[in-house]
Amino acid sequence: MRCQICQHEFLSTEPRVVVIDNIRGVMTFCRDCVADPLKEGYKLLEHFVATGKGVRVIKARGRCVSCGKLVGEKDPFYIQGDALAGPTLLRCMPCQNRIEGKDNADVSDIQGLKIIPQRRIPDERGTIMNILKSTDSHFQKFGEVYASTVFKDVVKGWSKHRDAAHSYACVFGRIKMVVYDPRKESPTFGNVEEIFLGPDNHSLVVIPPGLWNGFKGLAEPFSVVVICATHPHDPAEVERLAPGDESIPYNWRLEYK
Repeated sequence: MRCQICQHEFLSTEPRVVVIDNIRGVMTFCRDCVADPLKEGYKLLEHFVATGKGVRVIKARGRCVSCGKLVGEKDPFYIQGDALAGPTLLRCMPCQNRIEGKDNADVSDIQGLKIIPQRRIPDERGTIMNILKSTDSHFQKFGEVYASTVFKDVVKGWSKHRDAAHSYACVFGRIKMVVYDPRKESPTFGNVEEIFLGPDNHSLVVIPPGLWNGFKGLAEPFSVVVICATHPHDPAEVERLAPGDESIPYNWRLEYK
């Protein structure tokens, strides 16, 4: 098997990128030819993405940009094409499926809670951090969007909404988000989930109505959380408890595991 750009012949164990384009079928490239923006392979693959609405990689080696998992030669990848990001922005298929809303059932121990990895697109100017689009499968409707700062070791919580769903992303610093399921009719009744959000886990946490939730600041001097809600703020539809309320089986102190 050879690279379709430089005609390099692959050894059986050598890293390669084998893609299935939606229009042009199966093609094989070496990583060098698709990693350098100055090379023809980069531009060609970028063109495939632009015209074919995505290129699915079935063999590659590298790390998923969402979860950091090292993916082997036989593991499926996905390339999310973008003129800024380039075709070397690879994702493992579990993360890609979650982003597309195809695989949310197994990402959480709480029914209805979604943890959706988001893209970070760095270049020499800075970094774009995706959060939420109206075309996302997990987008419901727009009520309001706001930012909340939290100082290190401070807990904001607990709160539970009757009607509104909330989507959380930490865009600066680091937080620990905790969600508790008090719904007696839920198959995950009584479950508690911790999610750590920050630069090494840029994800969107979508919390449906009826779940207790809160977050704790973990970074100096403070962290910034962007919150998208399906309803404008209404004090009548939200309940609140103190962070140490014993009705929720969780302790916010640091645990050494």
